[in-house]
Amino acid sequence: MLCKYVCLILFSTPHSQCANILALVPTTSYSHQIAYAPLWKALSLNGHNVTLLTPNPMNNPKLTNLTEISMNWAYQFVANLSYKTEFEITMWNFHTTLSTGMDFLCDKVLSSHVGQDLLHNEHNFDLVFVENVCPELLGFAEIYNCPKVLIATMSLSSIFYNILGDFAHPISHPEFVVSFQGQLSFRERLISTIVTLYLHYTFAYILFPKKQKMLQTYFNNTSTIPELIRSIDMLFLNENPHLHGPRPTGPATITIGGHRDDLSLESLPTVLWKFETKIINLPENIRTAKWLPQQKILNHPNLKLFICQGGLQSIEEAIYGEVPFVIIPFIADQFQNAKMLENKDIAIVLDRKTLTKNVLNNAIMKVMNDTNYYEGVKKLKKLILDEPMTGLQKAVWWTEYIIRNKGAKHLKNPAASIPLYQYYLLDVIGMLMLIVTLIITALVLALKKISKLLCRFHHRKQK
Repeated sequence: MLCKYVCLILFSTPHSQCANILALVPTTSYSHQIAYAPLWKALSLNGHNVTLLTPNPMNNPKLTNLTEISMNWAYQFVANLSYKTEFEITMWNFHTTLSTGMDFLCDKVLSSHVGQDLLHNEHNFDLVFVENVCPELLGFAEIYNCPKVLIATMSLSSIFYNILGDFAHPISHPEFVVSFQGQLSFRERLISTIVTLYLHYTFAYILFPKKQKMLQTYFNNTSTIPELIRSIDMLFLNENPHLHGPRPTGPATITIGGHRDDLSLESLPTVLWKFETKIINLPENIRTAKWLPQQKILNHPNLKLFICQGGLQSIEEAIYGEVPFVIIPFIADQFQNAKMLENKDIAIVLDRKTLTKNVLNNAIMKVMNDTNYYEGVKKLKKLILDEPMTGLQKAVWWTEYIIRNKGAKHLKNPAASIPLYQYYLLDVIGMLMLIVTLIITALVLALKKISKLLCRFHHRKQK
């Protein structure tokens, strides 16, 4: 009986025909690329033909269904980003700086022979993935008349959630560029609200119009960027509710973050330090390198501590390896990520501007010697893994769901089509206030009239 039941389940599982998939992921950041690399690999192994635009091609000859269009040339344009990142980028100009760089890269791609080929030659794609930093590239799905999925390697600015109907409140879900997380003080609530309003203005009147010009120039598409975003079939979001906290989203927003596959182990020295330049006269137990196999290292059973900037992919990998943190954030979501882990008692956060040798040493020794940090990471990992599907499995399943059903517009959050004044009931509240005001006014006038009549009656009676 059990065998029959199992066979029934296996044969009733839905299957998708092999599809042609275009994935456009132009961000020049290795950590952003590895967030979705397992998805492209899994889809290609499932028999789908995946064409991937990326600055970090995997170059895996075993993935015969994966065609990678390399744009590693893009890294030459961000060679000086590290210096600017440290000294110039703030929560106020992060999105403007990022968008300016991505607009430049997207223009280079679209004007290149690769972009022109995708724009003007005959291609047949059944699904298009586009990274959120270049929403104008959703125009490719309009050309191919196929469903489209927006992907994000970290949290989005609240204007994206609002466009999709997954409204983000500045108090419960502050912008990821601010360091606030959890229970906010009045000062933090005030700053969070101001930042949210400022970023909404920046996106709506500065950043989106620039991307819209590119959409019109290359795609001959007159849609606005918000309209294009609102028309997507699904959003894949690299978040996990156990890590980031619950978020009110509709069924077309799929969270796929939090899980990283285990890798093989290697013998390690005591301290590994990723550093771009060579350092002389280091102790024998310290090894520096421009690149290190981070996942492999974080899964080593002898690893006791991870000192990092607080990037989301690094955090996920360390949690999977059950390694507590000392975090020194530098940019973007790293400050909020660091605060998030500090609130969960699995990290100590240090300010790089006031960092000293003693402060760093004390933080390292505290995390390594206090077992509560290790137990906290272990518990968080257990919660993240206690789900029916991993993030990768969900991403693959929902991708093939879209392919099977020729889209997923039926899962669209209905709030996406509701104007803001209706969503916040401003018209209803206004009408109720008007009715209450009219009633109070009528009562006041009636009381005044009654008062006058009583006064006249009393006056006549005295006469």
